[in-house]
Amino acid sequence: MSTISEPPVLTFAEGMAVALARDPDKLAARIARARNALSPHLRPGFKPGAFEFEKQRLVDSSGRFCLQWKLRRDPTAPISSKNQQTHIGVVEWASVERADAMLAATQSARGGR
Repeated sequence: MSTISEPPVLTFAEGMAVALARDPDKLAARIARARNALSPHLRPGFKPGAFEFEKQRLVDSSGRFCLQWKLRRDPTAPISSKNQQTHIGVVEWASVERADAMLAATQSARGGR
């Protein structure tokens, strides 16, 4: 007998964040707001930067660093006081290598989705 697993129920904030991430214009605007909040010495490397919608990030001109959008600080862990969920997700400055590893881990935790 096989069992059908139900998709996880999203909170309102998770649903809003997921909808933002699926819209290229809204995601680019969210990352642009995060770019504008960077320290002045980091900001120039991301102007204009390379927007990679499929990887939900903006890569700097050197190709080594990115502003990576995520559902929450640790997308594979449940929502908690240390892993809060907002309606716009989280943007993190990271090396491209680390962001790629994080993306792979997140996809693996979701069963390749």
